[in-house]
Amino acid sequence: MKKPKTLLALSLLAALITLQSTQAADILVDDFTSTTFTGDSGRLKETRIDLGWQTHWNGSISSWGIGGGELTNSGATQEGGFAQVFSHGADANTEVTFSFDYNVTADDTLYVHLWGMDGTYENGTDSRVVNFAVTGGGLYWMDEDTNVEAYALQGGGANPGAALVTLSGSGTYSTTIDIGSLSIAGVTTAGDFEYYMLGFGRDVGATAGTISIDNLSFTSVPEPGTYALLAGLTGLVFVMLRRRR
Repeated sequence: MKKPKTLLALSLLAALITLQSTQAADILVDDFTSTTFTGDSGRLKETRIDLGWQTHWNGSISSWGIGGGELTNSGATQEGGFAQVFSHGADANTEVTFSFDYNVTADDTLYVHLWGMDGTYENGTDSRVVNFAVTGGGLYWMDEDTNVEAYALQGGGANPGAALVTLSGSGTYSTTIDIGSLSIAGVTTAGDFEYYMLGFGRDVGATAGTISIDNLSFTSVPEPGTYALLAGLTGLVFVMLRRRR
């Protein structure tokens, strides 16, 4: 029969392995080195999920572009947004962090949209998911599939098209969102959302400028204190195993 200290050490080791499986995980990281994107006639449809960035029209019409490691828009007139919807798998982390560098010149305004989407689209349907033909920075969810609900991550409400943040000038935007604090039924972790939508819109000012975005990072992280607990358990297991020698 194993000694009590040995059993305790083994129990702690099992807990340690469980904690180690809950680590920061990339949801979407993009440094815009790939210039590939497509258009979707003003509405991003279900059949375009997981196909990367989409413009509201085809690339020859839209002023959105990718080049030199940046997403840019320097058009002189108002136009629709730039977005993608992508699926997300098992993920027990309870918080997400989102950051990117930006530069917004003249008196333009950058609108940033981030949604979590709970439910599953039926493969092969042509349901419209996002209306990104709206000018002035807006992006709107199109609830054509009753199996899916979209939530704005700035507050957890059913998505009315409200932006996560609006930005001008230049700098680095960064935020951490506690999924559980959004108070969405059945959603407490990053993996409880089957899809995410990330999009950008631009409101052109009286004097049109240029918007650029780079170094985009969207990751999930464990709740605060998990890393400290992980370090503590690691040290305790190490000490207990050494004492058995």
